[in-house]
Amino acid sequence: MAATKAVLPAIREARAGTLLYTPGVGSIWPDPRVANVNAVAAALRNW
Repeated sequence: MAATKAVLPAIREARAGTLLYTPGVGSIWPDPRVANVNAVAAALRNW
């Protein structure tokens, strides 16, 4: 979120740019210790 907030004003001002989010390996091989993060990563991967 911090990185997005840092670059979003410049992207909006330029009226061009792309934000790329990459989920971790937990979207493929889930780890029960961080199940909430894995669920978000899987949602990003499959959207």
